[in-house]
Amino acid sequence: MGVKVTLKDEGYKKAYAEALRLAKTAKKLKITVGYFPDQVSQDGVPLTLIAAVHEYGTAAVPQRAFMSRAFRLGQRKYMALMRKGMRGYGREFNKVAEVALEIALHAAEDIQRSILTSKRWAAPLAAATVWKKGSDHPLIDKGDLLMEVKYKIEGVNE
Repeated sequence: MGVKVTLKDEGYKKAYAEALRLAKTAKKLKITVGYFPDQVSQDGVPLTLIAAVHEYGTAAVPQRAFMSRAFRLGQRKYMALMRKGMRGYGREFNKVAEVALEIALHAAEDIQRSILTSKRWAAPLAAATVWKKGSDHPLIDKGDLLMEVKYKIEGVNE
């Protein structure tokens, strides 16, 4: 004995097909936030290098993991935005691209906030560095890391 279900409601079929399309799109989605190879500081140094030196530290520079800190503190928010976007499809967000953009913007803002608050949580600057740059605020020299946080969203229209 089997059960056969026939869907007569065309609206439901369309909504189901759209939900499947969104799920497939979301699987391909890639959001990258931070610094990219084509970005350079005012002094001509690649921002990827400056960010990596501070994120991981070197023999001469202590680790100031501003990006991983930002992502760790924002992880719940990004997941909530994704859930809200999927639940609110057609109401609060129209497309996966809009959800991705919202997440990317929040992540970029979180990196900036991490840089701005680094004086409270990061290793202090050496006295020679403070004297050289005229400030004791870690991660901010000319403002390149702060102002040049970018994002890239891939896989939305595939």
